[in-house]
Amino acid sequence: NGWNKTGSDTLREEAAMRGVDPNRILFLPRLDQPAHLDRIAGFDLHLDSFIYGAHSTASEALWSGVPLLTIRGAAFASRVAVSLL
Repeated sequence: NGWNKTGSDTLREEAAMRGVDPNRILFLPRLDQPAHLDRIAGFDLHLDSFIYGAHSTASEALWSGVPLLTIRGAAFASRVAVSLL
């Protein structure tokens, strides 16, 4: 699917060490926007990245009714999702 295998494996391993079922972390293929919005509406949570956080993806999650968890950083790129909340 084009994802960095090492990165996705690391994220799943870290989740498991913290009591989160690694199968709940999804790495999904790109879709057209209507299909993408339909898909994310079923998610439990949008976990934002840091230091470079979500921009339009955070907006799409919120439009779809998905809670967004983010933190504010010092740079513009790390404050966009916070500004959406």
